[in-house]
Amino acid sequence: MTDTTTSDWAKKDAEQQAEIRARLRLPKHIECWDDERDIGNGIIVTLHLGWSFEQSHEGVRGFDTVTEAREETRKKWLYRCDDDCEECAFHSREETA
Repeated sequence: MTDTTTSDWAKKDAEQQAEIRARLRLPKHIECWDDERDIGNGIIVTLHLGWSFEQSHEGVRGFDTVTEAREETRKKWLYRCDDDCEECAFHSREETA
C-alpha cells in the first residue's frame, strides 16, 4: 500500500488543474474546474477569492454542461468585489491563518 501525503495530493490536484486550464483555455478568475459528470454530478466551478456569481458572494456553482459553465463564467455574469469588501477580507484572513 502506498503512503500518499497531503502535499502529494495537492501537487497532483495542481497538475490536473493546470492541464484542465490549458486544455479548456480557462480564464484566470476560475480557480478550479471539476468535471464530476462521470459519477452523476455536474461540473463544479470554483472562482478565485474576490470573484462571485452575481453579488451573492457565491464562489462555487455546479453546471450540467460545458456550454452552460462557460456561459455563466464569462465576466459579464460575474461580480468582482472591491478592496473594501468585508466578506472577502474575512475569507482572505482565513486562508492565511
